Amino acid sequence: MSRVTQLRELLGYAPENQLPSLGAAVLAFKPVRDHLDGAGWEYPGTLLTELRMHASPPIVEPADVAVNTERAWERGPVSGIEIRAKLRDAADRPVATCFFKLAHGVAPRPPAPSPSPTEPKPCAKRFTVSATQIAAAVQLLGDDNPIHTATPAVAPGLLVLGLALQRHFDADSTQLREISARFLSPVAVGERPVELAVFGTDAGFTVTDSHGWPLIEGRVKL
Repeated sequence: MSRVTQLRELLGYAPENQLPSLGAAVLAFKPVRDHLDGAGWEYPGTLLTELRMHASPPIVEPADVAVNTERAWERGPVSGIEIRAKLRDAADRPVATCFFKLAHGVAPRPPAPSPSPTEPKPCAKRFTVSATQIAAAVQLLGDDNPIHTATPAVAPGLLVLGLALQRHFDADSTQLREISARFLSPVAVGERPVELAVFGTDAGFTVTDSHGWPLIEGRVKL
């Protein structure tokens, strides 16, 4: 099965659909992961904290992905690295530019403080993340971070974001020219799927857990 087919099945797109714009970041991640190894980055325990991308839909599988480190930094126990990936197609046309910000040693936000769930947003759309989806995403991304295979497993941020964009924007998620997202807290999944919610406008969105605790905040442009 090709990576493009895997991507469609993982995020719930029919074979006749164009690839989602976020697919560019998903398809770029394996080269980014290889680049981190070459840079000597301590990858286990690393979390994606921010993504920005500019795309030129329709998204196609890239023929070339050029990756370079923008900068690396340390702040006390936390170290970070910022990487830019430029994707081009077989005709050497630009497909997308993706900016990944990753950090090691980040303490996740605590769980929702309220003992009872907050009132769900009337416009919120719900979706689930399962251990099966995490395993498929790990294979597609080439992401060998042990946090994704532990029990419970931390879902790759790109998986959660991709599912949320598909649920919130539906067909328009294949036409997004700009995506920016901040990953506020990881999603841990055990034997049972975890239910999440996404709500927002045509320009912005928020992903929360079932208690209304924010997990991802982002903006898009068509």
